[in-house]
Parts: sequence; structure tokens; C-alpha cells
Amino acid sequence: MSPTIAAAAALVLVIRPAPKGATTGMTTLTAAVSSAAKPGADLVHHFRLSMAAAVLAAAACGTARAQSSQGEAAPIEPAPAQSPVTVSLFGEGRLAFRANLKSSPGDVQVWNTGGGASIRFPVSEQWRLTFRVHGEYSNYDFGGATALVPGAADPFDDMYEAGTAILAEGAISGPWSLSTGAYIRSAGEPGAAFGDTLWGGGFVGVGYAFSESFRLTIGGGITTRLDDNPLFVPVVGIEWQITERLRLETQGFDLLLKWEPRSWLEVYAKGAWEYRQFRLDDDRAALPSGVIRDNRFPVGGGVAFKPFHGLRIAIEGGAIVYQEFDVLRSSGNKLTDVETEPAAYIMLRVDYRF
Repeated sequence: MSPTIAAAAALVLVIRPAPKGATTGMTTLTAAVSSAAKPGADLVHHFRLSMAAAVLAAAACGTARAQSSQGEAAPIEPAPAQSPVTVSLFGEGRLAFRANLKSSPGDVQVWNTGGGASIRFPVSEQWRLTFRVHGEYSNYDFGGATALVPGAADPFDDMYEAGTAILAEGAISGPWSLSTGAYIRSAGEPGAAFGDTLWGGGFVGVGYAFSESFRLTIGGGITTRLDDNPLFVPVVGIEWQITERLRLETQGFDLLLKWEPRSWLEVYAKGAWEYRQFRLDDDRAALPSGVIRDNRFPVGGGVAFKPFHGLRIAIEGGAIVYQEFDVLRSSGNKLTDVETEPAAYIMLRVDYRF
């Protein structure tokens, strides 16, 4: 699968509705692919600054509240005249167990951990703004992977990413709504120059409520890519309250089917697309200033507990059914690409909203 097709597939699911019980039916577009350029000593510094600024940021999302009629679809309610200010925090960690590289010697185990924050507030009776920041640390533990970066059995390991976004959402007329925003990210290996790691883009989507329980959003986005041409992709988002307790929705890069048998318990199945880019260190011996792209399809499910209002703790497991590493020279020319065998993963995520 080419990076262009892969990135386009990832961005098909970039509309994020907020969790059930949020105060608006607006759908929020969220940022697209994870990307990188060249972090370095500066990257670590800016990564810390971005995380420190977490209280200033982020994306809360709109959704629908369920009606109490037994067995009936819950309606998607229109946004109230004034939404309260909402602050959201999250943290997560995921371990993808060791997977063999296909048609190539070696294997890899991947650990991702990160967090972020957002603040969302009304600017008029119909419009809301969201500011967001996030950060992620990734560790790639390779063993004997000599074909990925020629001459390096351990081609890369520690990678960092930090990003921020601003989002606007509001009602247009009747069942119509609009979401738009812009974002910028930086990702790469310690030792790369911060200015070379920047990547960003913008997006817009128009939503329409076909019924009280079903909303569809379509639109498009454009994103810059590290050492490659900008990419335009279509955007599709779904909010479908199938029954009072069963819901299908897009959320970020994820497509989720949620069942809530109790107010404090949620069971869900999920499929997702993940895309990361990293700039390598300028001074590394093998492939200086090169680019690594990590494309994945995780499929899994989990259980989420809500012990009190605002807190959600999710435990998830599944498999990375597809993963591909693309290695590019600093000129943008592809050096090699390697797929991995499927591998199991486990994840823990905590969200708190107030």
C-alpha cells in the first residue's frame, strides 16, 4: 500500500463526535495524520513546552443524547444556545507485542504513550471554539532488522511528537452544521532540528441531520507531508444512535460500535487507521535527516468504566492487523518499505472531563 493511499484512507475518518451525554449535536473535525520532520535538542524542549501548555488546548466534540424510550433510537438533539466551558484531559499507553518483519530479517515491538488537553467554549449562541495540545512518545524496539535501514540492525528507537490545533463548530441553518479547523505538528528523533519537523494542514466539513438519530458529515482536508507533496483527502463522519444503548460513530481515526448496558459501563468494538511520520537525526551515521513512516490498522475491542461523572477508564485489546514502515531519504526518495506480521496489542486510556 502506497503512503498516499494509506494517508488518504486514514483521513476518511476524521470527524469526531463527543461522548454520549455531551451538550451539543455538532460534529467536530479532528486532525489528520501524525507526522514529523526533524526534532532535536529543540524538539524535546518544545515537546515539554507543548505539554505544559496543555491547559490551554483542545478538541471537545459534539454528539447526541439518548432518549429514554425503551428500544427506540435516541435522537440527536440540537446544540443549546450556550454551551458551558469544557476542559478535557487524557492519557494513554499501548504496547504492540513483538512482530516479525515480512520478507526481511528481524522483528519489532512498539510502545506508544501520550496525553493531551483541550478547552472548549462558546463564542456566540451558535458557535464554539476548541483549542487542543497533545504529545506522544514512541519506542521502537527492533531486533536484527538489517534490511530496513541498510547497515543498521537497530534502525531507530525513541521518537517524539507534539501538536496543537484550533477547531470551530456551529450551526448553519436548520439541520445543517459546519466544522473547520487548522493544526500543526512536529515529530521526530532527538537530535534533529525542530524547524525541519513541522507539518500541518486544515479541514472543513458540512454536517446534515437526516433524522433525530442519524447525522452525516462530509468535507475535505489538505495536509502537508514530510518530504512529499501536500495531500487532499475526502472526509466522512457518522453519528448514528441505533437504539437507546447502541451507537455507531466515527471518532478521530476510529470507527466504533458502542453498547452501554449500564450508565457506568461501556463495551465497544473498534477499527482504526494510524499514520505517523518521524524525521531522523541530522548527525546519525545511517540515513541522516531521513524520514520514517509508520502505517497501522489496529482492530480490537474493550471495556470502559465510568465510576463517576466525567471520568472514563478504558481497557482495550486486539491486533495490529496491518503495519508498514516506509523509509525515505532526506530528498524524499523512498529507500525501502517493510511490512510486519500481525501482532497483538493491549492499551489503557483514561479520560477526564469537567
